[in-house]
Amino acid sequence: MPTNNSGDSYLEYTECLDVISSILSMYSVSHRIVIVGDCNGTLKPPRKYNKHDFLLQAFVHEMNLQSHRSEESNFFHHSGMSTSQIDYILHNATIAFLSDYKIHDQCHSNTSSHVPVSAKMNVKSKPTNKAIKSGYISKFKIQWKDIESELYHNHISNELSQHNIESHSIEESINFLCNCLKKAATVAVPSKIIKLKGPQFKASPSTLMLLKISKEKYQLWKSNGKKNDHLKTDKILAQRNLRKKLRKEQYLDRTQFYNELMDNPSNDMFHKLIRRNRGSKNKDAICIMENGEHHYSATDQTNSFSRYFEDLAVPKDNGYDSEFLDLCNIRHNIFDELCKKAATNHNLVFKISVMQSNSYILARQQMN
Repeated sequence: MPTNNSGDSYLEYTECLDVISSILSMYSVSHRIVIVGDCNGTLKPPRKYNKHDFLLQAFVHEMNLQSHRSEESNFFHHSGMSTSQIDYILHNATIAFLSDYKIHDQCHSNTSSHVPVSAKMNVKSKPTNKAIKSGYISKFKIQWKDIESELYHNHISNELSQHNIESHSIEESINFLCNCLKKAATVAVPSKIIKLKGPQFKASPSTLMLLKISKEKYQLWKSNGKKNDHLKTDKILAQRNLRKKLRKEQYLDRTQFYNELMDNPSNDMFHKLIRRNRGSKNKDAICIMENGEHHYSATDQTNSFSRYFEDLAVPKDNGYDSEFLDLCNIRHNIFDELCKKAATNHNLVFKISVMQSNSYILARQQMN
């Protein structure tokens, strides 16, 4: 939801509430609706300086929305001077729909000014078997060079001694041997993770060091009772330094990618750009500047990219000499004018050239 510090926040906040109101009016009869997020307004006693509080409370009352009442804060300003409760889970159910509502404590790894708010929904649904996406499975690489040979052979020998191959079919024996080799490799061969489950952000050694410092400062502040003293100030400063470093690295990563895209454009780079923009709406370009002209609408931006691709498809050689090119153009124009003026003498010149060539050929033949 819009913040109280934006330009015309009252109008923007009202527009957001109108959109949510239309959704509730359309689906509240047939669906249970849950509204989750940062409302930038509180359901506690309204603050005189914040007009969003009155709008939010009137909206919740008008739409008969339910919420868990608590006095705990879930927003902590980075300066440490103020706290509030602005993150909510609202729903339109008349029965006990949510349970285990919880506002979590501050955590050293959470660099946000908000803390998580969670709840369990009591919903009955039919289980469906869905295939797990291969992109979200941890992958390992077996380090065969570091194998413990004796342990590996002993494990296989023990397994084979307990299995009578003659009493089983060929397929069963093959499956048993495959499983035996896998178990032996798991026991005797180390492995390393080459891909973790889920997306992971890039972190440089300096960022990891700041993250470690932030964790240590938080644990120290927590072990001393989370008092409002110099330990809290140190924790806030460590988290602030970590956020600055993360934002700087993200900016440098984006800058490097865009520079590489402009210097060495390729199909792979453009597909990567498309995938980056599809990943999050926050990464979409708000404005594109083309030859000093700014394009804000999606149609103009599409046309701009179309012209760029068209220009990119035309072969160019930027290593030529401009003066030499001008001289070639002048020579071409002179030859063109001479050819136009001497158009009537083309046949005569051609006959003379052919006669001279024939005479030269006959002379060479006589000499031979």
